[in-house]
Amino acid sequence: MESLQKSNTVDLQQNDVISAGLEVISYLYGGVPLEGLDLLRLRLYTNKSITGNKMVQVKSLPPTSDAASFHVMRTYYQCQEWINLNTNSMDPLCWGWTLRDNKLMPITSSLPPAPENLLKIIHCNCKSNCDSRRCTCRKHGLSCSVGCGQCRGTTCTNSSVEESESSGSDDTVLQ
Repeated sequence: MESLQKSNTVDLQQNDVISAGLEVISYLYGGVPLEGLDLLRLRLYTNKSITGNKMVQVKSLPPTSDAASFHVMRTYYQCQEWINLNTNSMDPLCWGWTLRDNKLMPITSSLPPAPENLLKIIHCNCKSNCDSRRCTCRKHGLSCSVGCGQCRGTTCTNSSVEESESSGSDDTVLQ
């Protein structure tokens, strides 16, 4: 019973932290109250693509609400570590981190980087190991996939297959 109450408290605390953090990030990017990061991201992308004559740089847009939620959780956990508040009872795996090869690694998002049909369009035809910025997939911040020419997303350094196989079941995403 006590562990159930503790779990509910952590969930409530996480929801409050995430809600406040998303609101701050939205404000920093010029959002209005209750607009939300995803709607703000769409609005800014639309404004930039309509008014500009250049390609919209993704790095100039706010993060998605999913990615920002994990960032907010990790930031909150780190701040609690720094000021030594109750960190003995805080589990980093509940605050935006995952355990991979006995190391804490940040969870950047629980969603794919792009819709599946777009991921099928972007592919590379690298002749080498896909380890340079010449790799189209790497340039767009994506892992190589089965649609890629030589590597087929399995035999290069930019493959997500290596990560998921080596991490085993530790790759669970917390929501």
